[in-house]
Amino acid sequence: MSDLRLATEFRDHPFGCHSLELQALLDLMRSQPIAGKHFLFMSKTQEQWILGRFSIEIPVRPVLDWTTVFTDIRDAEWHVFEVRWNDLYGSDLNI
Repeated sequence: MSDLRLATEFRDHPFGCHSLELQALLDLMRSQPIAGKHFLFMSKTQEQWILGRFSIEIPVRPVLDWTTVFTDIRDAEWHVFEVRWNDLYGSDLNI
């Protein structure tokens, strides 16, 4: 399965069980070093999520981007997938 097909699979079904290939990609994305990694911060319980990124300098600290706010968890998860994809592969997803 191509990487773009894996991205499409995640976009269409971000929650629940994934194919073995997609799960391996997610494990790779999630196992990257904490420094510089993007994450979601829930600012209002089940209502609002903010894009965050851990600092690169030690001690690593969370930095929130209050200009990137989501009210739909699916959109938030997809955005984090896209930025982690870019971090991993050095290119944007165009799907």
